[in-house]
Amino acid sequence: MEAWGKDSNGLTAEGRFAKLNGATGTPDRPFAVSARGLALTEKSRALQRWFSVGRRSPLPTGPIQPRIDVTQNPMKTKLSFRNLASRLPVGRGGFTLIELLVVIAIIAILAGMLLPALAKSKSKGQGIMCMNNTKQLMLAWKLYVDDQAGKIPPAYSDNPAQNSWASGILDWNGANRDNWDVTNTLAKGSIWKYAGQTQKIYKCPADNFRTVGANPRERLRSNSINAWVGMHDGRPTWFGNSPPWRMFLKDTDFVNPSDTWVFVDEHPDSINDGFFCTDMKPAPNLAQAVLPDCPASYHNGACGFAFADGHSEIKRWTDRRTMVPVKRTGFTPGNQANNRDVEWLWSKTTQRLN
Repeated sequence: MEAWGKDSNGLTAEGRFAKLNGATGTPDRPFAVSARGLALTEKSRALQRWFSVGRRSPLPTGPIQPRIDVTQNPMKTKLSFRNLASRLPVGRGGFTLIELLVVIAIIAILAGMLLPALAKSKSKGQGIMCMNNTKQLMLAWKLYVDDQAGKIPPAYSDNPAQNSWASGILDWNGANRDNWDVTNTLAKGSIWKYAGQTQKIYKCPADNFRTVGANPRERLRSNSINAWVGMHDGRPTWFGNSPPWRMFLKDTDFVNPSDTWVFVDEHPDSINDGFFCTDMKPAPNLAQAVLPDCPASYHNGACGFAFADGHSEIKRWTDRRTMVPVKRTGFTPGNQANNRDVEWLWSKTTQRLN
């Protein structure tokens, strides 16, 4: 008999193998797989898997019924067993209490690391919007000045006919209409129509403080103008004299516009009228420095400025006395001796006359 030929019963090697494993057949269809044989084989495999996983689930019982296509070569037959997956043992699922606590602790640590960074990112984004607002405000102011043949509007005026850049006195009183009504404040200012009658550019987006009282409201302005730019109805007052310090009453008075600020974000407790006073009388003696009006520190201890050449920037303060917490009360300057931030304000507010 040839190694791969038929035997005396007319069966090939493939047929003999199938017969030994419980198959039956005829010469024209050599064999068909016995369902009982396949079921026993699959049950044996299930028992082997049960032992391999440590007998952690019930032993599979009962018949396992295969679905077999006997018209195909049994060596290539694809088997599908109903309920076999539900009977086979599975690995342990879920978390233990210790694992769950470890995961929670890791999430808490990551949150503690990420939240400060996200807060700083938000503040930085607000700083960019703030610079955009002061730049737009500066553009409106410049358009007005150009239409007035270079004459600068008053920073503050007691006379409505003088048409200062903005009117109204802000405070924390919710009943004070100047805090929220543009009609008697911004709309009366000389640059209102040049600003497109847009109230939002008068305010830093980080200033979300509201008035106190029964009906709290957000205030309409956080920006103030340099008191030396336009002065008090065009005249010097208590914050310094000219000479020795330069007043800016026409656009040609700016000798160093890129180093002279025009608009600033003022501290919520300090803001009231439309101009920001930098007291130049003690300059340059830093030991006698004073801070009658306080700049804001919304942006991680920094503040927005717009300069006479049209650019805006964020200035970060270095002295804690400049970064005053908001208390919703009037501003108390306190001792500002040797405050380097005041020295910076002196250098950017005005210059000595030659």
